[in-house]
Amino acid sequence: ADVDPEGVDVLVVDLAATTFDGVALVESLERGDTKTLGVYSHVDVETRRRAEAAGFDLVVPRSRMAREGVALVDKLTA
Repeated sequence: ADVDPEGVDVLVVDLAATTFDGVALVESLERGDTKTLGVYSHVDVETRRRAEAAGFDLVVPRSRMAREGVALVDKLTA
């Protein structure tokens, strides 16, 4: 996928996507000041670990994103 995070404050990545590897995608980017928020299935602990090791700024379960999405983005941009 062609992703250019230039000028983007927060990049939200669905780590459960089946059409691309969100962790590998973020690892391949030159993010600059762009913060990264990874959203994963709570039962997929390995993906959470991979995302944290890849340097995501925040990695949360899908249910938390649904409840607190705006607050999580606000936290990253504060």
